[in-house]
Amino acid sequence: MSIETITITSENLSNILKDFKAHLSKRKIVFVIGSGCSVEGGIKTGEHLAKEWYSELDKFFSKKALTEWKQKINLNEKDLGYHYTQIFKKRFEHDKKSGFEFLTRLMEKGTPSAGHILLARALTNNDHRTVITTNFDHLIEQSIYSFTNRIPFICGHEKLAEYATNSLDNPLVVKIHRDIHFDPGNEPETTARLDDEWTDLLEQVFYNSIVIVIGYGGNDGSLMGYLERNTKISKLYWTLYNNDEARKEIVDLVRKKDGRFVRHNGFSLLMIHIANGLKINFGGDDLEKEQNEKLTKYKKRFIELSEQVKEKGNTDDKEAVQSMVKNSKRTWWSAQLEINAENDMDKQDELYQKALIEFPKSHELMGNYALYLKKIKKNYDEAEKYYLKALELAPDAADYNGNYALFLNDIRKNYDEAEKYYLKALEIETNHAGFNGNYALFLNDIRKNYDEAEKYYLKALALDPDHANINGNYALFLKDIRKNYDEAEKYYLKALEINPNHANHNCNYANLLYKLRKNYNEAEKYYLKALE
Repeated sequence: MSIETITITSENLSNILKDFKAHLSKRKIVFVIGSGCSVEGGIKTGEHLAKEWYSELDKFFSKKALTEWKQKINLNEKDLGYHYTQIFKKRFEHDKKSGFEFLTRLMEKGTPSAGHILLARALTNNDHRTVITTNFDHLIEQSIYSFTNRIPFICGHEKLAEYATNSLDNPLVVKIHRDIHFDPGNEPETTARLDDEWTDLLEQVFYNSIVIVIGYGGNDGSLMGYLERNTKISKLYWTLYNNDEARKEIVDLVRKKDGRFVRHNGFSLLMIHIANGLKINFGGDDLEKEQNEKLTKYKKRFIELSEQVKEKGNTDDKEAVQSMVKNSKRTWWSAQLEINAENDMDKQDELYQKALIEFPKSHELMGNYALYLKKIKKNYDEAEKYYLKALELAPDAADYNGNYALFLNDIRKNYDEAEKYYLKALEIETNHAGFNGNYALFLNDIRKNYDEAEKYYLKALALDPDHANINGNYALFLKDIRKNYDEAEKYYLKALEINPNHANHNCNYANLLYKLRKNYNEAEKYYLKALE
């Protein structure tokens, strides 16, 4: 049966999607993904597995038993993929559990392909957030977790179906044959029909939708049967790899839905055409930036933890951190952890200098050394030299711009230059509470622009309401500038609740109690705490 009259190219599909997007269609795209999409990720298709298992059957069964079985299921040896579930059941008849152990090991070997990454970005950058899959593997959700900033809802069991549409803003991955860890449907009895819970969900998902089918052979009775019965699909595009032929049932379905077959040269290449049509890019610099930001946050948190352990941790904690550093591969941040673990300030300086010889391109070490030289050694000329070196290597690093702005403000008193770097830091990380709080303080103390200062204080507190310094600085602003003493006291108490041992906040609150509240006993208590 010729299908050429209803067959288009991947480029044709891309242009159709461009047209679809240009006209702001209210229809949504639903992806139906089968095992053919997992091949590029290192996981065999159902057809490949069926052939592999079929070749092994004579190891476990007599010729007579196999002949009777073939006749019973009416086996077509030219289309073993169609009999996938029946072959799986026969191959692991003696030990069903070993069959699922085999599949689990197989799934663990998979890694997302470029196609999976583009699919993940399509699911998170558009209104088209649903994928239905017959696969047990985790390649789709792994891509969403790793290459986007969204959290998908993984519906890996029919009992979860009623919750699947609660989170409309996040990607939805529906595993119609269950997840590998939830007793997946892999036998004829479990793939022959859909449970009612799945049907109710699919009615909502497929309503007024454009369905793009990729890598799915339609060999199960459950999803394939549902597609044949569904009357709410708006348009159906069934993709075929290279010169593959479609079974009669699929051809009949596509004709019935007035759909189209789409020829392609592989999942990833097809997804490039689809992504172009939906105006989704691979990510490039943005993707690299997102990954680097995640890694930077991880390293920063660990370095902060090592500093806390050094100041407050017990002996066991300190030894645990030192042991981990010792056993780790030598990197700039393992060098930083080693520096943090050292109590002698002069030895810290030596370690910094050795580390910078070892990692001469580490802007992270240079930026941290600049802070060390400013705060600990009070060697401001050397500190500035390393601030500038760090900025030369990483001009778009918000931390270095923000820290250098503070240096110019506090040490050099070069306020115009300081403001330039404050604004550069905020341009890079608009929603950084610390940068907003520091710039608010600058506007307050230096520019005397109180309305703008308050705007930045409030933004900083909205971003991080539990930041002790910002609460304390805003309290001082409310007291000295706005003369709103009740509000000021509220923010002083919040700052001291977060950090009860901060000398300035204790002293400033003591001033309010002494000068304005005339509560001398309480004031003395906070003065003494500040002195302590």
